[in-house]
Amino acid sequence: LNQKLVTVATAALTTVQEAFITYGQGRCTMATNRDYWDDEHGFYACGYNPGAPADDTLLVARVTNRAGDRIATVVNYGCHPTTLAWANTLISPDYIGALREVVETATGAPCVFALGACGELSPRQCHQGNTAVADNNGRNVGYAALATLATMDPPAADFSYQGPVISGATLGTWAHQPLSAVRLQQASLFTGGSYVVELPQKPLPDPV
Repeated sequence: LNQKLVTVATAALTTVQEAFITYGQGRCTMATNRDYWDDEHGFYACGYNPGAPADDTLLVARVTNRAGDRIATVVNYGCHPTTLAWANTLISPDYIGALREVVETATGAPCVFALGACGELSPRQCHQGNTAVADNNGRNVGYAALATLATMDPPAADFSYQGPVISGATLGTWAHQPLSAVRLQQASLFTGGSYVVELPQKPLPDPV
């Protein structure tokens, strides 16, 4: 593992180049709420809760060079990789492995997974022993990522209104336009920050 990390880091440093990152937002329903109230025992169990909503946001970033060639894809999704549990004795990437395989096979470029905010989210089929279930969960997210990639505009371009065309009805026409120098400068800035969010605490059982 140490040697592989050295090889990857060296390759990254020797291939640094200017790139365009295009972002898209999609949806994936693989993740579900995992705070299930066990009425019989009077406590929360960490497992599928069919009665609560779950965040299905999927964020995808397509990284391309100036020629438009794909360099990488970044997939951000909030879901604990807990398909597998005690019945599994293998070292496994859980659903993330098949997710990356789906995206890399379709795009021909590396896929990087970034775990999103997943506090109360896990696969509906979780705590399994069968790695095929993990692979199926990963394909679910992978295909959703590919669908999101299909909605993206070309790199370094805006989708701009071109004006009306009279053809029975008045049709509004749109087209992709290369970014101006001003827009390129605006888009090259990365910023960050910190946020404070108040979260209610769910009731916990009294210790016995």
